[in-house]
Formats: sequence, structure tokens, C-alpha cells
Amino acid sequence: MHNQLRGRSRRVARLCAVVVMAVAVAVARAQEPSEAALAQLFRVELRRQFASEEQLNTLLRKTYGVDLAPDKAEVARGALRTLLADPAVPAYLAQVLRPTFRPERLNDDATSVVLDGVVQLQVRGLRRLPASRQEQFLQHVVQTAQALPPEKCKAGYLGQIPLREAVALEMRVAASLPLQRFEAIIELYRDAMRAELAGSPPARTVTDEQAALARRALQEASARRVRAALAPAAVARFTDDGAASPADEFCALACAALQGVLDLPEPHKSWQLTRFVEGLQ
Repeated sequence: MHNQLRGRSRRVARLCAVVVMAVAVAVARAQEPSEAALAQLFRVELRRQFASEEQLNTLLRKTYGVDLAPDKAEVARGALRTLLADPAVPAYLAQVLRPTFRPERLNDDATSVVLDGVVQLQVRGLRRLPASRQEQFLQHVVQTAQALPPEKCKAGYLGQIPLREAVALEMRVAASLPLQRFEAIIELYRDAMRAELAGSPPARTVTDEQAALARRALQEASARRVRAALAPAAVARFTDDGAASPADEFCALACAALQGVLDLPEPHKSWQLTRFVEGLQ
């Protein structure tokens, strides 16, 4: 019986591989592959690449850069199973990845292809969350930056780290979090992805006037945070040439300035949180 089941599994795997190859060839031959063709390719490939617990563990290891503790791994596997089982995911991946998609990437590195789509799904979904959840995300960003080596923190704030490396750094920090905080960030990203896949609620937006008012209020709040966190000499060095500031001072100042958002009164706080999330797109 065991040999029969193993033989059947091999036949199913070969059949899936044939289907993937056929769809990939059709996509490659098309000058402008349709989203429907790509969605079918992703639908089959997600089932083939990430169906077993071992495959999910490999995906987690690549995502977080380390082997998660068993309790965290269980939380992360559950979130992945839910995401990959969502029937809207293949079509979404086809939509967002179509402009740069190359069929051979699925054979070479399917995990990176899926991770690229998931990152876009998370970032876009943050626009749809209420202000309280966007605030939670901002605090996560600050805490992640503070946990990084100062040089990486500074480079991240200056936009000098490629997106994939930035995500890898974030995931490495997330893997080290206490279980409760790890669960909270998994839940945050899960809710963002669900909102984006559902297309609801609508993405939060601000008018130009609201953005200007929020920006002026943030300047004052951030200045207070910075003065409380750093010595006047460090602030002066940053004012003279921010990019030349020592990495530890730069990171401390940038984190303090960003935390100024938390001190804003409403509605300026909600407006600035929306601006912050929009800036990530």
C-alpha cells in the first residue's frame, strides 16, 4: 500500500510539472501574457511548491533567514496556509507581477517569486487598515530600525537598501521577537493582505491641504522628540550634514523624529499615518 501511494504521488507530481510547463510555454510564447494565463500558472505552482509542511518550512526558512522557534513556526505556518489557500491569491500575483514576470523564474526560484508578490500584497494592504493598525505598523518599523546595526538603520532611512534586503532584515528581527509581538505582527500583515485581496475597505487617503497641515504639526512634534532624545551637539551635527552624521546618532534621531507621529492630536495623527503608509508604495 505504501508503495502504491508513493507511486501515485509521483504520478501526480509529474502531472503537475507537465501542466506548469505547458502553461509556462504558452505564457512565454505570448507577446503580452494574459492575467488569466499567469493566474493559472500561479494556481498550479502554489499547489506544487508549497503543499507540504516540509515545503512550508523551507519557505519560512528563506523568509526569516533562520529556523523559527517551534511556537513561532506554527504561527507562521498557519498564516501561510491561510494565505496560499485563498483563491484570490493567484489572480493577485498575476496582476502585480505581470509587468516583470519571467516564466523561468518559477523553475529557478519559485519562493522568491511568491515572496515578491506577498510583500507587495502586504504593503498595499496597509493603506486599507484603520489608523490604529497603521500606528501599530509605524511602531513596528521604529522598533525594527532600533534593533538593526546602526549602519543598516541609517542606510534604511536614507533609502540605500534594496527592498528585498530590507524585507530580509525586517524578517530576521521579527524572528527574534517575543512570541506575543511576533503573533501581533503576523496578524497585522494578515489583516493587511486580507483587506487588499478583498479590495475593501477603500484605501485611506488625505487631501493636499490635510497633508500640509499634518506635515507642519509633525515638524513640531518631531522636534520635541529629537530634543528629548539627543544631545544638542548631535542635533547640530545632523543639521549641518545629516548624511555625514555618525550612524548611531542618525538612527536615534530618525527614530525619534518618526515617533513624533505618535504625539500628534487627531485628526493630524491619522492624516500623517496615511501619508507614512502612502510613502511606502
